[in-house]
Amino acid sequence: MQLKTSEMSKVYDKLRFKTKQSDHLYARLKVADNLIIRIKVSHGKKNIDSFIIQKILKQMKLKYEELSLIKSCQKGFDYYINIVKNRY
Repeated sequence: MQLKTSEMSKVYDKLRFKTKQSDHLYARLKVADNLIIRIKVSHGKKNIDSFIIQKILKQMKLKYEELSLIKSCQKGFDYYINIVKNRY
């Protein structure tokens, strides 16, 4: 399982994460001014290997199949928020 860094950037945008670049890419999601998700990802590589993808999924509180639905534009922000609320 591999993803490109550009694909993940599109996912962050679609899910309304605010991103900041420094030594790493930081993505944060706030709902009603409450920080609910924080992600830290190294940048610079074109492909993200499966070990790092698993870490990102854990931080995002997602399964790979759910990320695939979001990435392919079949699901969006509301779907993601419902997952996070129901799961945690």
